[in-house]
Amino acid sequence: MAKNIDRREFVKVTGAAAATGLLAASFPITAKPLARKRFAIIGTGHRATGMWGKDVAERYSNEVEFVGLCDKNPLRVEAGRKLIGVDCPTFTNFDEMIDKTHPELVMVTTMDSTHHIFIKRALEKGVNVITEKPLVTKAADCQAVLDAEKKHGRNIIVTFNYRYAPKHEKIKKIISSGEIGKVTSVDFSWYLDTSHGADYFRR
Repeated sequence: MAKNIDRREFVKVTGAAAATGLLAASFPITAKPLARKRFAIIGTGHRATGMWGKDVAERYSNEVEFVGLCDKNPLRVEAGRKLIGVDCPTFTNFDEMIDKTHPELVMVTTMDSTHHIFIKRALEKGVNVITEKPLVTKAADCQAVLDAEKKHGRNIIVTFNYRYAPKHEKIKKIISSGEIGKVTSVDFSWYLDTSHGADYFRR
């Protein structure tokens, strides 16, 4: 990769683009200032702090108010708060955070297999959700989440960080323009190693 940018830095850069687009859609700019949206995060690992925490706090401080951070690990959630650089309460219980802080939007950045749990609980409590991909890991959970979204009249946005990288947008434009002809097949291989979350991706 150019200039020896490592994977973490690449994810941060492309993720910032994703955050910009998704948050702009959630918090549209208007002619007159609006009250800041109440924002909370569940799961305070690297993706939460580096992409949806620190970047959001720095880029959208006029539009977003951090009202709560939650993680089952009390040391990690406190470390996450310091990394993000915000002064908001921290929790180890998701329901308690929602009930005490009343967020308007929850960002779900927990383990893939637990996304559906927190998405459903947020929707049931009347909170809109942005979630890291994948939405869920099982078909039954997908249906349950969609049913909850419809029942409670809230919205879910699923992030696709690499989709918003400048080079990927360029590839999409080239393909759509027909400049290289009709694309009939794409081969993509992502070989797992032992230092970039291999166990995580195997779930």
